[in-house]
Amino acid sequence: MSEKSAIETCIALAALSPHKAIAGGIVPKARQELSEMRAELDLADALTMMQHERTLVADKLWQEATGNLDTFPDLGVLIEWLMARAEGWIAVADDLPQMEEPVWLYFSGQAPFIGCRTDDVDGWLWANCYDDYYFDKGKWKTETAEVDDDYQPTHWKRLPSPPLDIVPKEV
Repeated sequence: MSEKSAIETCIALAALSPHKAIAGGIVPKARQELSEMRAELDLADALTMMQHERTLVADKLWQEATGNLDTFPDLGVLIEWLMARAEGWIAVADDLPQMEEPVWLYFSGQAPFIGCRTDDVDGWLWANCYDDYYFDKGKWKTETAEVDDDYQPTHWKRLPSPPLDIVPKEV
C-alpha cells in the first residue's frame, strides 16, 4: 500500500469515529493536508517532467549547433563556448585556416600563440610562427615557422588587419 493510500484509509476510518473532535475537526484538516500534499506531488512530478523535456531539447539544440553528440554541458562550459564563438574562435573540428595563413592558435590549458598550418610530407602540420609573420597586400603571411606534431590546438582565430590609418606624411 502506498503512503498516500495509507493516509486516505486513516482519514476515512477517522471520519467514522463517534468522537466529534476527531470526525469534525481532525478529519477535515487531514483531508486538506492530503489535498495539499497531492498538489505538491503533482507539481513536483510536473516540474520533473518539464526539466527532463527541457534537458532533451537542450541536448538536441546543443548537438545541432556544435555537431557534438555529447549531452548539453554544464553552465560553465556553455558560457566558455558562447564566448569563444562571439569572439571569433573557430573549433579545429569545424573548420581550418588556409595553409601558411598566420592565425591565433588556442590550446586547452596553454597560452595561445600565432601559428599556421604548413605542408609536411604526410600532408600538413601545425607550426609556431614566433615573430616571423607580416601583412602584405591585404593578407597575413609567414616565411618560416617551427613545425611540431605535438601542436594540437582546439581552436583558431584569424588575426585582425593592422591599423590602416598610419599614412606616411608628405614632406
